[in-house]
Amino acid sequence: LSHTVRFGTVLSALIRKIGPALNGNVPALSLSAYASEGDIERALASGFDCHMAKPFDGPQLGNTIKRLAQPKIASKD
Repeated sequence: LSHTVRFGTVLSALIRKIGPALNGNVPALSLSAYASEGDIERALASGFDCHMAKPFDGPQLGNTIKRLAQPKIASKD
């Protein structure tokens, strides 16, 4: 793992700790040059909501951010 991936997983953990203070709603997007299935799984497992691999275009990034910013409806299970 590179330093940037390690930093990303540490950052994600910190964001998740802040989440309860903000009612758990802190979306996190992983942006990386690493795009293997394992890289994506590691990003998701470390707490990111989704992963985008470079290169990506502006509209793709904008749509992903827009989707992540939508309020999540809590299930009543």
